Amino acid sequence: MGVKGIVARLATGRIHVFILEIPGHLMLRMQVEASIAARGWVLAEAPADADVLLIVGEAPDAFIEIADGVWNQIPSPRHRTSVAAVAAISETLDAVPAVLRDEQQQSRDARQRPQHVIGGSAESEHSDGSDSSGDGHGDGAMDMEGMDMGMDMDMSGPAGIPLASGDESDRDGLEMDIIHLTLGPVLPDWPAGLVVHCTLHGDVIGDAAMEFLPGTGTNKSLDAIPAGLPAGPTTRAAMLCDAAGYLLAVAGWETVALKVRRIRDGLITGNAPEQMAVRLSRVYRQLERSRTLRWSLAGIPKAVDIGARTVLLGWLESAAAHLAEGELEPDGSVWPASLEDVRTALLGQELSVARLIVACVEPSRIAELSGAVHG
Repeated sequence: MGVKGIVARLATGRIHVFILEIPGHLMLRMQVEASIAARGWVLAEAPADADVLLIVGEAPDAFIEIADGVWNQIPSPRHRTSVAAVAAISETLDAVPAVLRDEQQQSRDARQRPQHVIGGSAESEHSDGSDSSGDGHGDGAMDMEGMDMGMDMDMSGPAGIPLASGDESDRDGLEMDIIHLTLGPVLPDWPAGLVVHCTLHGDVIGDAAMEFLPGTGTNKSLDAIPAGLPAGPTTRAAMLCDAAGYLLAVAGWETVALKVRRIRDGLITGNAPEQMAVRLSRVYRQLERSRTLRWSLAGIPKAVDIGARTVLLGWLESAAAHLAEGELEPDGSVWPASLEDVRTALLGQELSVARLIVACVEPSRIAELSGAVHG
C-alpha cells in the first residue's frame, strides 16, 4: 500500500465533517449531526481539520462562494457533498468513505486545486495530502487567503490578518489602535448566516454592524419540520437542547455540551422522550449546582440584562417542560427583540465575550430577528 493509500485509510478511520449550514435548515442540520455522531465520526472545528465539506440545505449563490472558500482550505483526501432532505442523509454519508479512499479521484482533485505563487514559482496548495498530519488533517491553522465570502474583509496584513490602524478617536493618541474584524458566517457553534462586522479598539468592540445572509428555507419553528422528523413538543425540546449545546460549547464546557447534544439526538431520532427527560434532568442538576459554570457565565454583558447562565438553564427547563407536556411559565424576558439589540449588547465588550453574547440567542430566532423573509 502506497503513502496515499495509507493516508486515505487513516482519514476514513474517524471521518471529520465540516458542516456549512444554509439558513432555514436548522432541523435538517440537527438530524445530520445526529447521523454523524451515530457513525462515530467527528464534527470538524475548522476546514483544515476536515475530510468532508457537507453543505446542509440548498445553497443560494452567496453561499456557493463561501463554500468554495471553505473547500479550498480542506486538505486531501477530501470530499465535498450536500444534503437537502432527511431521506437523503444516510445515502449521502454512506458514500463518503469510498470517495475518500478512491486514489484516482483524489489524484484528479489534487491536480485541480487552486495554484498560488511561492518564491516566484507556482505550487499547489496541497500535494497528494503530503502536507497533512498522520491522521489526514492539517495543523489546524486556517489560511483565509482567497476566501472571499461576500463581505468587506481587509486581508492586507501578514497571513491575511488585517493590520490595525489609528483614527481621531484613539484613546491614547497612539496609532495601531483600531482593527476591523468579521465574525461569521463560517464559525463552529455559530448561527447560520449571521455576520458581525466589528471595529475593535484593542480587544474591545467599539462599533459593530449586524448582517444576515438569507438561505432558501425557513426556521419558523414547528411550522416547517422536514418530513421524517417527529413533530410537536419533542421537536421543540430538541431545538432548545441544540441551543443549550451551542452555548455550553462556546463557554468551553465541551463535555456537558456533548451530553446535551446526545439528548437532542435521541429526541430527533425516536428515542423514548421519557428516557431523554431523565437524562436531561441529570444534566440540569449538574449545571445548576456548578460553581464553575456560575463563575464562567457571570457578569456579561454589563450594558443590558443578559444572564448567560439564566438563559442556559431556562432553555433546559423549557425543554424539560415540553417533554413533560407541562405548562410553560413565561420568563418575562424580552431580549433580544431584534438583531439591533444584539449589536447594542456587543458594544463595549471584549472580543472574547462577543461569541458568548451571540450564543445567548437561540439559533432558530436569528432569521426572525433580522426581519428576513424566506420562501
